[in-house]
Amino acid sequence: MNICQKSYHDGASINFTIRLQSAGRLFLHLLLNFKTNCATMRLLLTIIAALWLSPAGAQQLSGGVRTGASSWTNLQDGTCFFSNSSSNGSTWDKEIFIRMKYSRNVALEASLGHYSYQGRYQSAGLPEVQLPDYQYQGVSERSQNVELNLSLQYRLSCPALEAKCPLMKKLDSYLGLVLTPTFSRTSLDNRYVNESNAASYVSSSVENEFSLWTGVSHTLIYQVSPQLYLSSSARFQVDPNSIFDQTSAFKARNGRIGLQVGIGYVFH
Repeated sequence: MNICQKSYHDGASINFTIRLQSAGRLFLHLLLNFKTNCATMRLLLTIIAALWLSPAGAQQLSGGVRTGASSWTNLQDGTCFFSNSSSNGSTWDKEIFIRMKYSRNVALEASLGHYSYQGRYQSAGLPEVQLPDYQYQGVSERSQNVELNLSLQYRLSCPALEAKCPLMKKLDSYLGLVLTPTFSRTSLDNRYVNESNAASYVSSSVENEFSLWTGVSHTLIYQVSPQLYLSSSARFQVDPNSIFDQTSAFKARNGRIGLQVGIGYVFH
Protein backbone atom coordinates (compact mmCIF):
# COMPACT_ATOMS: atom_id res chain seq x y z
CA MET A 1 0.00 0.00 0.00
CA ASN A 2 1.48 3.40 -1.02
CA ILE A 3 1.36 6.58 1.08
CA CYS A 4 -1.68 8.01 -0.75
CA GLN A 5 -3.68 4.84 -0.25
CA LYS A 6 -2.71 4.67 3.43
CA SER A 7 -3.73 8.31 3.96
CA TYR A 8 -7.07 7.69 2.28
CA HIS A 9 -7.87 4.67 4.44
CA ASP A 10 -6.72 6.44 7.62
CA GLY A 11 -8.94 9.41 6.76
CA ALA A 12 -11.96 7.19 6.11
CA SER A 13 -11.37 5.38 9.39
CA ILE A 14 -11.18 8.69 11.30
CA ASN A 15 -14.40 9.99 9.68
CA PHE A 16 -16.22 6.75 10.48
CA THR A 17 -14.99 6.92 14.09
CA ILE A 18 -16.26 10.52 14.40
CA ARG A 19 -19.70 9.44 13.12
CA LEU A 20 -19.82 6.62 15.66
CA GLN A 21 -18.88 8.97 18.47
CA SER A 22 -21.59 11.47 17.41
CA ALA A 23 -24.19 8.70 17.37
CA GLY A 24 -22.98 7.55 20.77
CA ARG A 25 -23.28 11.04 22.28
CA LEU A 26 -26.84 11.33 20.93
CA PHE A 27 -27.72 7.94 22.41
CA LEU A 28 -26.21 8.93 25.77
CA HIS A 29 -28.28 12.15 25.74
CA LEU A 30 -31.44 10.11 25.12
CA LEU A 31 -30.41 7.72 27.87
CA LEU A 32 -30.01 10.46 30.47
CA ASN A 33 -33.45 11.85 29.61
CA PHE A 34 -35.17 8.46 29.46
CA LYS A 35 -37.25 7.77 32.56
CA THR A 36 -37.20 4.16 33.71
CA ASN A 37 -37.66 2.46 37.07
CA CYS A 38 -35.40 -0.45 36.20
CA ALA A 39 -31.89 0.18 37.59
CA THR A 40 -30.41 -2.86 35.84
CA MET A 41 -31.71 -1.70 32.48
CA ARG A 42 -30.27 1.77 33.00
CA LEU A 43 -26.89 0.29 34.01
CA LEU A 44 -26.72 -1.85 30.88
CA LEU A 45 -27.63 1.12 28.69
CA THR A 46 -24.86 3.15 30.36
CA ILE A 47 -22.27 0.43 29.66
CA ILE A 48 -23.36 0.17 26.01
CA ALA A 49 -23.20 3.97 25.62
CA ALA A 50 -19.71 4.08 27.15
CA LEU A 51 -18.42 1.42 24.75
CA TRP A 52 -20.13 3.09 21.80
CA LEU A 53 -18.41 6.39 22.60
CA SER A 54 -14.97 4.78 22.26
CA PRO A 55 -14.99 2.83 18.96
CA ALA A 56 -11.24 3.47 18.60
CA GLY A 57 -10.73 0.97 21.44
CA ALA A 58 -12.39 -1.81 19.46
CA GLN A 59 -10.03 -4.51 18.21
CA GLN A 60 -12.34 -5.29 15.29
CA LEU A 61 -15.07 -3.31 13.54
CA SER A 62 -17.48 -5.05 11.18
CA GLY A 63 -20.99 -4.76 9.77
CA GLY A 64 -23.51 -6.59 7.66
CA VAL A 65 -27.12 -7.54 7.00
CA ARG A 66 -29.44 -10.22 8.39
CA THR A 67 -32.97 -11.40 7.75
CA GLY A 68 -35.25 -13.95 9.36
CA ALA A 69 -38.52 -14.46 11.21
CA SER A 70 -40.01 -13.91 14.65
CA SER A 71 -42.97 -15.47 16.43
CA TRP A 72 -45.00 -13.30 18.82
CA THR A 73 -47.44 -14.10 21.60
CA ASN A 74 -49.16 -12.73 24.67
CA LEU A 75 -47.35 -14.37 27.60
CA GLN A 76 -50.26 -13.58 29.92
CA ASP A 77 -52.45 -15.93 27.88
CA GLY A 78 -50.23 -18.82 28.90
CA THR A 79 -50.00 -20.06 25.29
CA CYS A 80 -46.94 -21.31 23.41
CA PHE A 81 -45.30 -19.15 20.73
CA PHE A 82 -46.20 -21.65 18.01
CA SER A 83 -49.76 -22.51 19.10
CA ASN A 84 -52.89 -21.54 17.16
CA SER A 85 -53.91 -18.87 19.65
CA SER A 86 -55.46 -15.75 18.12
CA SER A 87 -52.88 -13.63 19.98
CA ASN A 88 -50.00 -15.28 18.11
CA GLY A 89 -48.43 -14.02 14.92
CA SER A 90 -45.21 -14.03 12.93
CA THR A 91 -43.16 -11.40 11.14
CA TRP A 92 -40.43 -11.23 8.53
CA ASP A 93 -37.53 -9.24 10.03
CA LYS A 94 -34.83 -7.28 8.20
CA GLU A 95 -31.84 -5.58 9.83
CA ILE A 96 -28.44 -4.01 9.22
CA PHE A 97 -25.86 -4.29 11.99
CA ILE A 98 -22.55 -2.91 13.22
CA ARG A 99 -20.39 -5.08 15.45
CA MET A 100 -17.44 -4.03 17.62
CA LYS A 101 -15.15 -6.52 19.36
CA TYR A 102 -13.29 -5.05 22.32
CA SER A 103 -11.44 -8.24 23.21
CA ARG A 104 -11.44 -11.92 22.34
CA ASN A 105 -14.50 -12.42 24.60
CA VAL A 106 -16.44 -9.12 24.66
CA ALA A 107 -18.43 -7.61 21.77
CA LEU A 108 -21.02 -4.90 21.30
CA GLU A 109 -23.57 -5.08 18.49
CA ALA A 110 -26.08 -2.51 17.31
CA SER A 111 -28.61 -3.13 14.57
CA LEU A 112 -31.44 -1.21 12.93
CA GLY A 113 -34.39 -3.40 11.97
CA HIS A 114 -37.89 -3.29 10.52
CA TYR A 115 -40.93 -5.58 10.54
CA SER A 116 -44.66 -5.42 9.83
CA TYR A 117 -47.16 -7.14 12.11
CA GLN A 118 -50.78 -8.19 11.88
CA GLY A 119 -52.74 -9.81 14.70
CA ARG A 120 -56.16 -10.13 16.26
CA TYR A 121 -56.92 -10.25 19.98
CA GLN A 122 -59.84 -10.66 22.31
CA SER A 123 -60.33 -7.90 24.87
CA ALA A 124 -59.91 -8.70 28.57
CA GLY A 125 -62.39 -5.94 29.41
CA LEU A 126 -64.75 -3.45 27.84
CA PRO A 127 -63.59 -1.43 24.82
CA GLU A 128 -62.95 2.29 25.08
CA VAL A 129 -66.02 2.99 22.88
CA GLN A 130 -69.24 1.15 23.77
CA LEU A 131 -72.10 0.99 21.28
CA PRO A 132 -75.71 0.27 22.28
CA ASP A 133 -77.14 -2.98 20.83
CA TYR A 134 -73.68 -4.01 19.60
CA GLN A 135 -71.51 -6.80 20.99
CA TYR A 136 -67.76 -6.25 21.10
CA GLN A 137 -65.78 -8.87 19.11
CA GLY A 138 -62.19 -7.85 19.73
CA VAL A 139 -59.45 -5.76 18.15
CA SER A 140 -57.17 -6.24 15.14
CA GLU A 141 -53.68 -4.74 14.92
CA ARG A 142 -51.69 -3.71 11.86
CA SER A 143 -48.36 -2.06 12.59
CA GLN A 144 -45.10 -0.89 11.03
CA ASN A 145 -42.20 -1.18 13.47
CA VAL A 146 -38.65 0.22 13.47
CA GLU A 147 -36.32 -1.11 16.15
CA LEU A 148 -32.80 -0.43 17.42
CA ASN A 149 -31.22 -3.56 18.90
CA LEU A 150 -28.36 -2.98 21.37
CA SER A 151 -26.60 -6.12 22.55
CA LEU A 152 -23.68 -6.58 24.94
CA GLN A 153 -22.22 -10.05 24.34
CA TYR A 154 -19.74 -12.45 25.92
CA ARG A 155 -18.04 -15.26 24.04
CA LEU A 156 -18.69 -18.85 25.12
CA SER A 157 -15.59 -20.98 24.57
CA CYS A 158 -14.52 -24.61 24.91
CA PRO A 159 -10.75 -24.94 24.31
CA ALA A 160 -10.85 -28.75 24.45
CA LEU A 161 -13.50 -28.93 21.72
CA GLU A 162 -11.72 -26.33 19.60
CA ALA A 163 -8.49 -28.33 19.82
CA LYS A 164 -10.17 -31.51 18.57
CA CYS A 165 -12.40 -30.01 15.89
CA PRO A 166 -10.84 -27.64 13.31
CA LEU A 167 -14.30 -26.39 12.35
CA MET A 168 -14.87 -24.99 15.85
CA LYS A 169 -11.79 -22.77 15.50
CA LYS A 170 -13.69 -20.70 12.94
CA LEU A 171 -16.95 -20.64 14.91
CA ASP A 172 -17.57 -18.18 17.75
CA SER A 173 -20.62 -18.36 20.02
CA TYR A 174 -21.79 -15.33 22.02
CA LEU A 175 -24.42 -15.01 24.74
CA GLY A 176 -25.71 -11.49 25.30
CA LEU A 177 -28.23 -9.15 26.89
CA VAL A 178 -30.26 -7.17 24.38
CA LEU A 179 -32.31 -3.98 24.68
CA THR A 180 -34.59 -2.92 21.85
CA PRO A 181 -36.14 0.57 21.76
CA THR A 182 -38.97 0.27 19.20
CA PHE A 183 -41.10 2.86 17.43
CA SER A 184 -44.44 1.54 16.15
CA ARG A 185 -47.14 3.10 14.02
CA THR A 186 -50.19 1.00 14.78
CA SER A 187 -53.66 0.83 13.26
CA LEU A 188 -56.27 -0.65 15.60
CA ASP A 189 -59.67 -1.86 14.38
CA ASN A 190 -62.27 -2.46 17.13
CA ARG A 191 -64.94 -4.81 15.78
CA TYR A 192 -68.60 -4.95 16.81
CA VAL A 193 -71.60 -7.05 15.75
CA ASN A 194 -75.22 -5.94 16.05
CA GLU A 195 -77.11 -8.29 18.34
CA SER A 196 -80.38 -8.07 16.38
CA ASN A 197 -79.40 -8.21 12.68
CA ALA A 198 -75.74 -9.39 12.89
CA ALA A 199 -74.50 -6.26 11.09
CA SER A 200 -70.84 -5.55 11.70
CA TYR A 201 -69.20 -2.24 12.58
CA VAL A 202 -65.51 -1.31 12.77
CA SER A 203 -64.06 1.61 14.74
CA SER A 204 -60.51 2.42 13.59
CA SER A 205 -57.71 4.45 15.15
CA VAL A 206 -54.01 5.09 14.48
CA GLU A 207 -51.44 5.33 17.27
CA ASN A 208 -47.73 6.11 17.42
CA GLU A 209 -46.09 4.18 20.25
CA PHE A 210 -42.65 3.79 21.81
CA SER A 211 -41.73 0.61 23.67
CA LEU A 212 -38.59 -0.87 25.21
CA TRP A 213 -38.13 -4.61 24.78
CA THR A 214 -35.48 -6.57 26.68
CA GLY A 215 -34.17 -10.13 26.71
CA VAL A 216 -31.28 -12.43 25.82
CA SER A 217 -29.55 -13.15 22.53
CA HIS A 218 -27.33 -15.89 21.14
CA THR A 219 -25.08 -14.97 18.23
CA LEU A 220 -23.00 -17.31 16.07
CA ILE A 221 -20.11 -16.06 13.91
CA TYR A 222 -18.50 -18.37 11.33
CA GLN A 223 -15.36 -16.92 9.75
CA VAL A 224 -15.34 -17.74 6.01
CA SER A 225 -12.24 -15.62 5.30
CA PRO A 226 -10.26 -12.92 7.15
CA GLN A 227 -12.77 -10.30 5.92
CA LEU A 228 -16.01 -12.26 5.45
CA TYR A 229 -18.18 -14.14 7.96
CA LEU A 230 -21.63 -15.72 8.29
CA SER A 231 -23.78 -14.60 11.21
CA SER A 232 -26.93 -15.77 12.98
CA SER A 233 -28.77 -14.13 15.87
CA ALA A 234 -31.44 -15.79 18.03
CA ARG A 235 -33.37 -13.63 20.50
CA PHE A 236 -35.96 -14.11 23.22
CA GLN A 237 -37.52 -10.84 24.34
CA VAL A 238 -40.37 -9.45 26.38
CA ASP A 239 -42.05 -6.07 26.74
CA PRO A 240 -41.99 -5.52 30.54
CA ASN A 241 -44.32 -2.53 30.42
CA SER A 242 -47.04 -4.53 28.65
CA ILE A 243 -46.63 -7.56 30.94
CA PHE A 244 -47.09 -5.56 34.15
CA ASP A 245 -49.72 -3.17 32.81
CA GLN A 246 -52.97 -4.13 34.55
CA THR A 247 -54.96 -1.05 33.47
CA SER A 248 -55.36 -1.70 29.75
CA ALA A 249 -58.15 -3.90 28.44
CA PHE A 250 -56.20 -4.38 25.20
CA LYS A 251 -53.92 -7.42 25.65
CA ALA A 252 -51.42 -7.26 22.81
CA ARG A 253 -48.25 -9.20 22.06
CA ASN A 254 -45.55 -8.94 24.72
CA GLY A 255 -43.30 -11.94 23.99
CA ARG A 256 -41.01 -12.60 21.03
CA ILE A 257 -38.73 -15.38 19.85
CA GLY A 258 -36.81 -14.87 16.62
CA LEU A 259 -33.94 -16.05 14.43
CA GLN A 260 -32.11 -14.00 11.80
CA VAL A 261 -29.23 -15.09 9.54
CA GLY A 262 -26.95 -13.09 7.29
CA ILE A 263 -23.47 -12.08 6.26
CA GLY A 264 -20.88 -9.68 7.70
CA TYR A 265 -17.74 -7.89 6.51
CA VAL A 266 -14.73 -6.90 8.66
CA PHE A 267 -13.69 -3.28 8.09
CA HIS A 268 -10.56 -3.45 10.27
